[in-house]
Amino acid sequence: MGFKETFRKAAKSNRMVNLELDSEILIPNIYTYNAQAFPPPLNISDYFHLLAGGTIHTNLPFSFSFSTFDAYLLLYTEQGGGRLTYQGNSIAMTESSLLMFHCNKQFSLNSLVLPWNFKLFFFQGRDLELFAPFLKTPSLFTVPDPSPILQDIFHLLSVPVNTDIAGLLKTHQSFTNIFYTLSLSSLDSSAQTRSDIPYYLTEMKDYLDYHYEEAFSLEDYEERLKVSKYRLCREFSNTFGDAPLRYLNKKRLETAKEMLLTTNLNIHEVSSKVGYENVNHFINLFKKSTGSTPRVFRQKALQGRPVLHSPVQ
Repeated sequence: MGFKETFRKAAKSNRMVNLELDSEILIPNIYTYNAQAFPPPLNISDYFHLLAGGTIHTNLPFSFSFSTFDAYLLLYTEQGGGRLTYQGNSIAMTESSLLMFHCNKQFSLNSLVLPWNFKLFFFQGRDLELFAPFLKTPSLFTVPDPSPILQDIFHLLSVPVNTDIAGLLKTHQSFTNIFYTLSLSSLDSSAQTRSDIPYYLTEMKDYLDYHYEEAFSLEDYEERLKVSKYRLCREFSNTFGDAPLRYLNKKRLETAKEMLLTTNLNIHEVSSKVGYENVNHFINLFKKSTGSTPRVFRQKALQGRPVLHSPVQ
């Protein structure tokens, strides 16, 4: 069975705001390898090799669920954003993020901020095990511009779909360069690990991540944790990049966008489900964040015209 058939068998489209797209939008290019062009002892599986991928531009919401299949996913977001969910965990992909994921777990992929423009590659390769001590899967990285990683991503896009030995070696080199750069970055990173973060900060973050719809008060946490609210606010900002209330509002608005695209809930219902009982306050915050009201945001998604992909010549 070829990868296209494997992919279609694993994929299930989920209806979003009365729209349902074909999962093949995620595999604009399918790569083939002529066995006769690779004489023994050369074995394609010994090298990083592309299965499918390309450039994808979408103005319409989509959601796909996947059963497990044997491939890795590399996804770089240029504009907009999406979400990958697996085993109760969720990863939000935003501009300049690079996701690496092993598709041996059931997962779902859906658009979040439109238009979502991204480069996507499904690939295999034994050599990824060499980078395992430095790169975990799933992993999400921020790619600066300029970066050699972007150059290698564009090199991958130029690989012909009917791949010969030269194309295979070019692919292997590009993936190796990407993983080498990411591995060095992980070694040089000075970011704190979860074990380095005080328990009271991780407890507060977990609450905001998983109970965002509930009321939140720094005073309550000050009393419960016996830590000054000013210290809580300062240390949370230094560790996670935003003050607690700002972090909470971002989480609520991100979830609201997803609800607007994936459900038929009205604006009042969405507002309540993400923790805003005052719908006017919710609408004002949403407009300040996105530039449009929740209703207009949803209407644009419904009225958008998709450009599903632009094959690389």
